This record gives sequence, structure tokens and C-alpha cells, in this order.
Amino acid sequence: MDEHAEYIAQLLLKHINGTLSENEALELRAWAAEKSSHAALLEQVNSATFVTEKLRAYQGRAIPRPDEIPALRNAMANRGSRLRYLRGWLPYAAAIVFVLFVGVLTYQLSSKVSNPQNDGMAADIQPGGNRATLVLENGSTIDLSAEHSGIIVGQTIKYIDGSMVRIPDKTVSRGRKDAAKPGAVTEDGASNYLALVTPRGGQYQVTLPDGTRVWLNAASSLRYPSRFMGDERIVELEGEAYFEVSERWSENSDRSAAKQPFLVKTKAQTVVVLGTRFNVAAYPDEPETKTTLIEGAVLVSPVADRPSTAILKPGQQAILSNGQLNVRKLDAALEVAWINGYFTFENETVQSIMRKAVRWYDRLEVEYEGIPDKRYTGGFSRKSSLSQFLQILELNNIRYERKANKVVIKP
Repeated sequence: MDEHAEYIAQLLLKHINGTLSENEALELRAWAAEKSSHAALLEQVNSATFVTEKLRAYQGRAIPRPDEIPALRNAMANRGSRLRYLRGWLPYAAAIVFVLFVGVLTYQLSSKVSNPQNDGMAADIQPGGNRATLVLENGSTIDLSAEHSGIIVGQTIKYIDGSMVRIPDKTVSRGRKDAAKPGAVTEDGASNYLALVTPRGGQYQVTLPDGTRVWLNAASSLRYPSRFMGDERIVELEGEAYFEVSERWSENSDRSAAKQPFLVKTKAQTVVVLGTRFNVAAYPDEPETKTTLIEGAVLVSPVADRPSTAILKPGQQAILSNGQLNVRKLDAALEVAWINGYFTFENETVQSIMRKAVRWYDRLEVEYEGIPDKRYTGGFSRKSSLSQFLQILELNNIRYERKANKVVIKP
């Protein structure tokens, strides 16, 4: 059984019952945005008639009528009636999942687009995964395990499951009294500077010494200290990262003093936060630096000597381009869909979409024989192979020719 189709069917069942979590709702929305056929199926699922009629055809037995489903939902929300209604509803859950699974799989297979000109080409490029390198203060590097999704930095460096990161002795500077293994402070109390670097096709997480969690996207780097000291917590970013910043008070202050700010510095701007969730995209090959706020508040300040600054509210995005700072409202959840395994694009050019693809599909090269004068909105799973991603391009009427690892965009 196609595991992805079965998982989407489970999400559709939760959607019917109104029990989707925030992340699951985001995944389902992104899946629906991948193809028009997915959106059509989701629209049909929203019809109680569609689901119940399909079930009747499958089971040949009495099941709740369409007009009974709203009452079932309301009753299930009432604790006193929940068990009674669940007993009547659960026998049909497996059948519903089966019907939705068949629907998902049918829509996926029927919407696949063949491209004869690509037959017989080189092996497909698979999507990226957990790949990163830890760069120590002395320049030595450690390739982090692809079996783990992230590390925790403190007096030692551990993977998220608690196992230790193996640090060979040769990576530690010798002949210095303050030489220390990465993640530990030196004898005089100073901290080491580390950098987490993801290649094309890589992603990784890091929990910083203050408890702040960072998700690092492909082709990105984050430089940070093994211990935050002083009145500010400063990290440096190139590329894209999602932050969940922990609140912290300055070591030299009491609880009545101001919180210790957390600063994210990029080449073009500085983001100042106190405790919040936000995303910063600052790739050197992009014309814009984007800061998107999910929760809390942040202050965005361009590095250039200009008076413009912006304090963002949740659901807002600051866009810095050519020294000009503008703020817009948007669906912030879609902007950070990448941490949940989805790419999304909203009113974007084909060049913008392909730059995202190049970062995720290692060895992919892109050339342009022409640039379509259109903008596109949609999404795709980061688990998709390159061929599956190219099918999404075709569904959006983007013409291309593939030559092994090179994709040539046609006008």
C-alpha cells in the first residue's frame, strides 16, 4: 500500500471529523496545493454526500446519512455523548480510510504526466534529507549523522536522542591552555564559536545553549557561541532558518530587569527578538531578505544607514530589497511549511521556484532558454523526487527539457 497516500487518507478522515492539528491542517493544505486534482478531491471530501455514497458503494450496508454527520460532529465534541457516538462511528473509520486511500491514490495516478522526451535519462535525483557539518572554532569540521535530525549544544554536544556527537581528538586545537572540546566553555569561562552548515539537499536542527531551537534549511549556515554571555544573544545567519526563541534574563540582571534580547544578524539586516517564533530567509542569491513572524514580536533593522525599521506582528512579513523595507500580511504558516516537509510558493516567478529546487535537489542544474512571463502559486512535498517535482511544473504549464541532471526552462 502506498504509505503516503494512506497517510493523506488519514488526514482527510481527521479533516472530516474536525480533529486535524495545526501542523496536520498545514500538511493537508500544502498537499491540496500540489495539484489541481488534489484540490478537487479535498473539495469532494468536504461534501458529506460524496464520502457516504462512496462508503455505501463499498460496504453495501447502512451507514450514517449525510445529514447525520454534522450532528455526529457536534455530539462528539460533547464529552457526555462522546463515547456513545464514537462506538457507533468507529466501525466505519477503517472503511472511510480505505475509500479515501483509493481516492487519493487514484487522483495521484490519474494526474501523473508523462514526458516522452525524458525517457531513458539518467537516474532520478532524490530529495534532500538530514545532512549538515559542524564547523569548530579552529576550522575543523565534523560531518553530523544523517540518522539524526539535530543536535543540542551545551557543555557537550549531543544528538536530539541524547547520544553523544563523536568528536575526534584531532579536531581540538592543541598547545593552548584554553583548548576545549566544542560545546564546552574554556578554562577562563569564555565560549567557543561554532557553525552549523547545511549543503544543497541538507537540513538540520540545533538547540542552542539558551534553549532556543533553530531549524536550518538547505544551503545555509548558522554561527553561534557555545555559551551566550553579556547582555545580548547574537547569532549570524546566511540562508534560511526558523527560530523558536526562548526567553532569558541577562546574567547580570535580576528578574525585574529587561529580558536578554536575541539578535539574528544577516548580511543585510538585524532581527531583534525577546521570545518568539519566526523565520528568516536571507540567501545570497535571492534579491530579497524576508522575515516572517509566527508568534510574539520582532524588530527588523536594515544594516544600511537608513532610518527605516519595522516591528512585526504575527502574520506579517518584512521584505528588504535594495535597502527598502516593506511589510505585508500573509499566511505565515505557509511560509514555514518547509519545516514540516513542504515547499510552498505564492505568486512567485519560475526563477524563484527553481532556486528553491536547486537548493534541495543536490546536483541539479538549471538553464533558461526563456522565462515565462507568469507567476505561480502552489506547493509540493520535500519528499518528492526531482521527476515528481517536474510533473508539478508541467501541471502549472511550465515547459522544460531535462538532460540528465540539467533542466532547461523553455519560454
